Amino acid sequence: MSATPETLARRGSAQVPTSLVNADGSVNPNNRLSEQELYRSFLGFKKGALKPGDIIETWGKASFFGGNPEFVDQEGIYANGVEFKIVGHDDSLAKPVFKPSISAFLNDDNKNHYVEFLAKKATADTVTDQFSQSLKIWDVTGFAAKALPGNVGDTLVISGVVTMESYGFRFRSDNAVVSTKTLPIVTNISSYVNQLGGTVSTPITLSATASLNGGSYFLTPVADAQVASGSPTSNYGTTTNLYIQSSSTSSFGNERGLLKFDLSSIPAGTTISSASLQLWNWKSTGAALPVQVVGLATDTWTETGVTWNTQPTLGSILDTQTLATGNTNLWYNWNVTSFVQTELNGDKTVSLAVKPSTEGSADATAPTYGFDAKEYGSNMPVLKVTAQTTATSVAGVSYFYRYSVDNTTWGAWTQAGAANTTSPNYYSTFNFPSGFGYYEFYSVATDNANVAESTPAFAQTAVHYQAATGDAQIVNFTQPGSVASGSTVTLAASASSGLSVNFTSQTPLICAVSGNVVTTIATGTCTIIANQAGDLGYFLANSTTQSFNVTAATDPSAGSTSVPLPTWALIALAFGLLGTMRRLMGKRP
Repeated sequence: MSATPETLARRGSAQVPTSLVNADGSVNPNNRLSEQELYRSFLGFKKGALKPGDIIETWGKASFFGGNPEFVDQEGIYANGVEFKIVGHDDSLAKPVFKPSISAFLNDDNKNHYVEFLAKKATADTVTDQFSQSLKIWDVTGFAAKALPGNVGDTLVISGVVTMESYGFRFRSDNAVVSTKTLPIVTNISSYVNQLGGTVSTPITLSATASLNGGSYFLTPVADAQVASGSPTSNYGTTTNLYIQSSSTSSFGNERGLLKFDLSSIPAGTTISSASLQLWNWKSTGAALPVQVVGLATDTWTETGVTWNTQPTLGSILDTQTLATGNTNLWYNWNVTSFVQTELNGDKTVSLAVKPSTEGSADATAPTYGFDAKEYGSNMPVLKVTAQTTATSVAGVSYFYRYSVDNTTWGAWTQAGAANTTSPNYYSTFNFPSGFGYYEFYSVATDNANVAESTPAFAQTAVHYQAATGDAQIVNFTQPGSVASGSTVTLAASASSGLSVNFTSQTPLICAVSGNVVTTIATGTCTIIANQAGDLGYFLANSTTQSFNVTAATDPSAGSTSVPLPTWALIALAFGLLGTMRRLMGKRP
């Protein structure tokens, strides 16, 4: 994506920050808006209209919906039988960016960015990383859980995008496979190479983001449940919410949330510097409400068995936070450090209760707050535990690269330049020592206690290095004549560079392409795209599109038939219906 001249003229304003748009109008790949979901007003997308790696020109408006950045394409159908103006294709542009952990991408800055990561299979649709952070994996639609391959405990390589559903993170995966790689060892330091973009013809500057993370673990509950004084013998352990309420008048009465965490993934001998309980609030009614977190005397309660009458005895108050009236879609944090330190040295199980500081409110509108339980699937409760470290700073960052002439066969990883670059932002010039071709990069940071992070499992970013001369090439594509359904057509196209031309069908229900031969399948308009991706001496060419009529096999008037209106556009009705779905679906009013 790039800025229009009108947008570029406003660069530096509050509406067009310099961190998003570069001086030449290109979009900074590090910015959180550099990748977006593509929508179309009123019309849906025909299946097969785009494939990963297609480079398109489209005009529209950037916006947000439910916390999710989106780009609304207003251009509509580009030409007869053609939905998008495809100007080229490059498979290297469709590769996911490797992230070292779940927390590295499960944030606002990475929404809609295509990423991959390593994690262990925990359940049929949930994984955990080396920091014990859990994530539910959804299929590409975002409406159904993805069935993960392998067995529980297997390491998986998972790719997809982070999106939001009413401000709740939802990871939509296009692929998950069992891997022989192992999860990295947890260290107090981490880094990644800042994103590079596309194709370049001059030396580049590598930079990295590095930080001390103290070996933070993100534990999700092994059990969570709500209990209510108004229904003292009822169990609510499998509901998707935890309600905190103070009331002497409502049918549910006073409500509390119980949570249990397993500390066994934290290495023996670890000294804890901090621990906090984090809950995602989605509902806020009534007055502001001071809420306590207290330790429970025993861990014997079960998620599907605990009730108000059988809940464990409350222990000491660990922390109190006041929930703000009317504010929703935010995290609340309670400091539980001392209790977690004690339990790590004990049975390694932490049981907590979240309750109003004062229960039995007589207000007509009882203060009621709703939080996501682990069963909701996103924004699950988290116990963040940070280990103490002797390191106080990042000592430096080393860069590594590997080279491929064809983006398929790769050489060995090699250190790039001097070790432990310590200049601001850890900048280092890279001169492409292997010549023109494809390069991938990763970084390794070292702290001032001389502890280095684990080597990443995959490259963190990539770039294509080409010559600056001879970069222009043009594709000449001869338009085929009208043919009958069931026929074959040999395509004629050439690139001014002399390189071979690739063909793609934009109308796979009408015609299919194999090499330079088109097989017609049904009547209608067959649209073919010819493109040339370039090589070491040529940049990719703007694609050329040609269309021709496919008539019925028995139709004597080939070329004179009209093209029927494509019915796929009617799926706009379905999009409108899905757009009305609310996050409160399935929740108690």
